[in-house]
Amino acid sequence: MKATVFLAILVGLFATQLTYSQELATVNVKNYNGFTNEISENTVYPESSLQNLDEGKVIVRFILNDSHDLQKIDVVGNTSLDLKDAIKESITNYVATKGETLDSNLVYELPVRFVIE
Repeated sequence: MKATVFLAILVGLFATQLTYSQELATVNVKNYNGFTNEISENTVYPESSLQNLDEGKVIVRFILNDSHDLQKIDVVGNTSLDLKDAIKESITNYVATKGETLDSNLVYELPVRFVIE
């Protein structure tokens, strides 16, 4: 059984009050500085999710501050808490080690699809 995490990334303008707005302009960005490939490769599909055959789609939104630190992260969608935690952990780890490769003061919106093949 093979588990796959599919990613696409959108980048929006910084939300001044750290709330997400439906009116944010977004730009479709292919593999933003290698980010999407690395997140896809390093997100660990939780064993419990594999056993339960959990799949699903989520949207991850996060903001980096001026210091390229993770300021806010939200995961919304119809999937297990374990899958949501897995993608949060992967993004948190990426930002902690390579956050400077991403632009600051932007809202990143990342559609993620978890699939077991």
